[in-house]
Amino acid sequence: MAGKVAEALQDAGKQMAVYAYVKEQALGKEEISASKIVSLIYAKNRINRTLEADAPSVSLMRSSVLKKDGIIDLVAEYKFRWKMPFFSFSDFPILQRARIRAWTGRSSVDNGGNENGDSGGKVYVTTNGNVYHKSRDCTHIRLSVRQEPESRVSGLRNVDGGKYHPCEKCGGSGSRIYVTDTGDRYHSSAACSGLKREVIEIPLPQAEGWKACSRCG
Repeated sequence: MAGKVAEALQDAGKQMAVYAYVKEQALGKEEISASKIVSLIYAKNRINRTLEADAPSVSLMRSSVLKKDGIIDLVAEYKFRWKMPFFSFSDFPILQRARIRAWTGRSSVDNGGNENGDSGGKVYVTTNGNVYHKSRDCTHIRLSVRQEPESRVSGLRNVDGGKYHPCEKCGGSGSRIYVTDTGDRYHSSAACSGLKREVIEIPLPQAEGWKACSRCG
């Protein structure tokens, strides 16, 4: 249980960190959409989706979002009951925490110190990824989409020699399908979100904890 809560906190925090940039830079509908994600309601829903149906209630009352130095501070409190046959145990209070700096591009030190948002150069990330890229033209984020007959899909291979599988989002059904050279999914629509990459440029220090791209990193 604790592992699932920790995973949900980290995943929610990363998404909120990315969309904090979108919220700050965007206007209109994009800003409204980003504001819904940069919130404790989003974090709570993310945790509930990750945990099992009979999971304990998790409180985020001690959490804060962008209150100080652009930090997303998620603090989960809940009680866990140790279950064993023929034994009854009391509920154990558990507290878990995830602290992530929002990707706003601003420095956490604004008094001319050495720490600043630009040190180390710029990198590129996607809102749904966990890898940073040093090149905006990296093929992992700059997708080359081509159309193929669905009848050929079993014989198609990507650049690594891997097979293509149906997309979980659009199903990949239809007489014509869409694939990329570097992906492993085939899509029924060129407008499928699985073929889109919302790319954001951020200072390298703000990508702490994320992996470098195997191609351009």
